Amino acid sequence: PSQQMRLMAMAVDSGGEDGVTDNAYKFWRRCRRDGLGKRIYLFKGDSIRRAKLITRTFPDNTGRTGRRAQAAGDVPLWLLQTDALKDRVNNALWRDSPGPGYVHFPDWLGSWFYDELTYEERSSDGKWSKPGRGANEAFDLMVYAEALVILHGYEKIRWPDAPEWASRETWLECVPDSTEPSPSPELVPTPVKKQKRKKTVTDDVNPWLTSGGWL
Repeated sequence: PSQQMRLMAMAVDSGGEDGVTDNAYKFWRRCRRDGLGKRIYLFKGDSIRRAKLITRTFPDNTGRTGRRAQAAGDVPLWLLQTDALKDRVNNALWRDSPGPGYVHFPDWLGSWFYDELTYEERSSDGKWSKPGRGANEAFDLMVYAEALVILHGYEKIRWPDAPEWASRETWLECVPDSTEPSPSPELVPTPVKKQKRKKTVTDDVNPWLTSGGWL
């Protein structure tokens, strides 16, 4: 591609196995020291049903013993109503004409993405869940993206007067032409090593299985 999008914000799933939450807190603190704290959002599914889609909290467990994560009230944690947000994403996916809420997909996405996006099922009580052990990362990541733009106020945008973060001209940048000749490095003889045959990567292979699932 001749253009690419710059990073506006990053969502981090702070829940998971032992140590994940503590590592997420440490990561946010490091980003704050680097001046990036306002662009990093730690997300977690809310265990309490609320009318508000997203609730900001500041966990503090300094008075508890046996705590798994070091939380001292200094790290903002955003609690998401995941079922309600998944309803919003699902409704957007059903839109068949471009406009507010319509989702655009690039041509290069493989079938693995759409398999993940449509893997979960909604029960009669409004809860989303996986029917088996299949992957659902694409759906989760779209929920995080939905939460990020809600926090940035995209529902209140009066087009075409978009704020800086939503302006196409602001967040698109040109990619250097890879066809331009580059200086030839000095040739240094190196021993020839026998290469192992690599497994062929197809369009249906899901790269998130080995690269994590950050948005």
